[in-house]
Amino acid sequence: MGEVKLFGKRKFGTFKFGATTLKNPRYGLEVDWDSDGLFDGTNEGANLNGLTIERGRKYTVSAEGDAFQAEDTGSFSAVLLDLDRRYDPFNASSPLYGMLTGGKQFRVTVRTMSDEVYPLMAGVLDEPVSYMERRAHHARLQGEDGWGFLRDQMNEVTIALQENIYVDEAMRLVLEKAGWKRPWGYELDPGVDLRNYFWVDARSAAAVIHEAAQNELGTVSMNARGNLRFRSRNSQEAEVLQLTDTDCLSVQKMSPKEVVRNLLKVASAPRSEEATQTVFETVQRIQVDPGETINDVWVDFTYNSESAPVKDPITPVSGTDYDAYANPDGSGTNLTANISMSMTPFSTRAQLSLTNSGGTTAHVYFRVRGKPLSKTNTVSFQTRDEASIRQFGARPFTLNIDQNVNVAREYRDLLEIFFVNAKNYLTVDLMPNPDVQFAADLGDVIRANLTNHGIDRSFRVIGIKHESHDRAGIVMRTKWWLEPYTRLFSGVQVPMQVPFQIGAA
Repeated sequence: MGEVKLFGKRKFGTFKFGATTLKNPRYGLEVDWDSDGLFDGTNEGANLNGLTIERGRKYTVSAEGDAFQAEDTGSFSAVLLDLDRRYDPFNASSPLYGMLTGGKQFRVTVRTMSDEVYPLMAGVLDEPVSYMERRAHHARLQGEDGWGFLRDQMNEVTIALQENIYVDEAMRLVLEKAGWKRPWGYELDPGVDLRNYFWVDARSAAAVIHEAAQNELGTVSMNARGNLRFRSRNSQEAEVLQLTDTDCLSVQKMSPKEVVRNLLKVASAPRSEEATQTVFETVQRIQVDPGETINDVWVDFTYNSESAPVKDPITPVSGTDYDAYANPDGSGTNLTANISMSMTPFSTRAQLSLTNSGGTTAHVYFRVRGKPLSKTNTVSFQTRDEASIRQFGARPFTLNIDQNVNVAREYRDLLEIFFVNAKNYLTVDLMPNPDVQFAADLGDVIRANLTNHGIDRSFRVIGIKHESHDRAGIVMRTKWWLEPYTRLFSGVQVPMQVPFQIGAA
């Protein structure tokens, strides 16, 4: 890929050759306009007239208290001065004519005065909007990070039943099925717990990835380079920088009611393999005309009248699992010999194809057999902290996992240590110091030594917002959302969403 052209006498500062440095930070905005999967080094950032980037999340627990908070889809918005109408889709003279459509990949970087280059965001653009303001042509570019792609309903994924699989392996399958775009990649820690079963049926790739991480108390984020980053609960992390009072314009602490959880419940309902049995059968016979093939028959597997994944589903066998007769009620001439069937199984359903090679209309009954994976009785472990309830009111949190019951109990104990007592969650507005503002990414651990606020401890960066303060782009306002990160002594790490680590101090 070409080098980002961050230099030159343009709006975002002046570069001088030799030992001198930039007077101001310079921003690089690259767009793959021709959709060849490569960036050619052209910097649209020289035309920037305003920039806003927001990524991550603001809370640990969802508003409903029934899950950890997933990262929001990252958003990008930029205003570009367009004096030569480069971004006008109706300007046939523009070098971008015919390419100004949505779905283009982009990335944003910044070069600081100390010559450090930091990525700020990567993702996909919407269709550019060209407009006039103060008698000058402008363009607005808006886009999303990779979570937008993974949450897109067109990127729902289906994965056949897998056995004995780790979370990182499952995530790779999900990303491949979703068509995870290049040049984006992924950075996946090895999973900790071997899962007996894993399957996906027409679900959002983002939802599956978050659920998989949560199920073993790992964490997942979209980093500024556009890579999906999974950290297992055994991940060992170092602090990337130290934040002091002089780095902060303001520091706000979240209300304890926003972070305390004093009614804790961890529920486990692992799957159990049952004996081979009927998991689907037709209620009415399917009519198949002479010479006809019906290949769009979808069936849902059930066990005890509930949807269930099925292991080793058996393609229907003639005479055993299906038959065919001349009449809809199963009477008349036996036409089973004229019927052939094939099946493509997934996990909780299958697609079947029926072919009638005979010269008479046939009415087909069939069933599918296999080994359903039934849900065992749910076992939950709960904690109710009366002192905390009296002080903050009832604040529930429920975590549902498919691990065994002993793991559920351990998780409950870990969550109790962290959630019951009030802790500092911070929202920090940073001073305009590029080598601090841009040095930490989502999921990074920093040290906050804020003596004016009585704080000296580690935090994890869970949310980032950058917004230009002036049209020249010299001053960028940055806000961080931080959650506490503490090392305890028991040997297992709890993830970013439950932001403390158990291990060596």
